[in-house]
This record gives sequence, structure tokens and C-alpha cells, in this order.
Amino acid sequence: RLIEAGVRAGDMVGLWLPRGIELLTLQLGIAKTGAAWLPFDADVPTERIAVCLEDASAKALLIDERHGEAARGQEGISAQILTAQALLDPLPEGTPLRRREGALPGHTAYVIYTSGSTGKPKGIAITQGSISHFLRSENARLGVREDDRVYQGFSVAFDMSFEEIWISYLVGATLWIAPKEIAGDPQALPRALIENDVTVLHAVPTLLALFAQDVPGLRIINLGGE
Repeated sequence: RLIEAGVRAGDMVGLWLPRGIELLTLQLGIAKTGAAWLPFDADVPTERIAVCLEDASAKALLIDERHGEAARGQEGISAQILTAQALLDPLPEGTPLRRREGALPGHTAYVIYTSGSTGKPKGIAITQGSISHFLRSENARLGVREDDRVYQGFSVAFDMSFEEIWISYLVGATLWIAPKEIAGDPQALPRALIENDVTVLHAVPTLLALFAQDVPGLRIINLGGE
């Protein structure tokens, strides 16, 4: 459906949804077209989204219904707005699938915007080849396996989320997506990790230091981001 909407390899596509299966499915869909995703935290102001989309010359913005009114009402958003519901509806039986064309390792895979030293958002672009190399080299050190259950708690607008999500895809591990309300809770999060048999945790050191209890089932703890 993204290809039918005009998205092509090398294009930029904004991604603005709350955490969950729909978000990860659409992120993967963007990648499969050969386009790059530009992720936004679910609670980011629409003014910032407009600035980043314009700066990146984004072709489209993918949203959920909750963000629809805000996105359509924000001055400066000229990118095509596509909803998760429309994109994820099943295709009619027998519809031929469109395949991507022209994707190259040098194409951008994603862009993360920082605040920038001047206060104006600044985009950092990572290529398809670079992220593929990083995921393989990172997991050569970490050793995440197919039988692992990996905690997914970072916002997709923070690039430590790619270690959680894409290394899991690389090896076929299971992702456990944490509800937002417990992601930073040092009491509730370790309990949830135990209850859901999580074996791999990517986290910032401060959060781990505040855990109210040990999580014996964790096989790998990867700390960073501070």
C-alpha cells in the first residue's frame, strides 16, 4: 500500500504513532519499500513534526487515528498523510503485490532529529548499509538468540530502540513491547520483566540502578545512552 501511495526507495516517510504492534509493522513496511523512516515520539508537539518533515522533504506521514486531527490541522505539514488503519487493512484477494525497486545500501534507512546546538532540530541520517553492518557487528558482541525474549521500551525516536527491535528481527527473537506507563517505573518494570520471561534488556544505567528487585531471568543486559 505504501508503494501504491507513491513511496519509493530513497524517499523519506514520517512515523508518528504510539508504541505497539501497528507502529512496528509500519516501520517495517517503510523499510521494505526501501524508503527511510523519520520517527517521532507519540507526545511530540505537531509544530516540531512540521519543521522536521519539511527539513527532510518527507513524502508522507504515517499516523494513527488519535493523531489524525492534529496532523491535518497543523500548518506546515504538506506531506501526504496516511493512516495505519488504511495501510493495514487487508488487500482484496488476488491483488498483485507491488515490489520495491532501486533500493541501494547508500540510501538513508532512517533519520533521528536532535535539538541541535542552535535550538533548531538537526537531522542525523543513517544509511541502509551502515545500520545493517551495525546490527550484525553489535550482535556479534551481544549474542542475542532466536530463543530470547527481548524487552522493547525505548521510543522509536531514540536510536537505542534499533538495538531492541532490529537485532531481534535479525535473529528471530521475540519482542515484548512494554506499556508506556511502566517503561520508566523501577518498581513495576522489573516485576513485568519477570512475569513475561524477558531475557534481554537494553537500558540506560540510571534506570537499571533504580530497579527495586533483581531479574534473575535476564541473560543479557546492554547499557548505554547516557
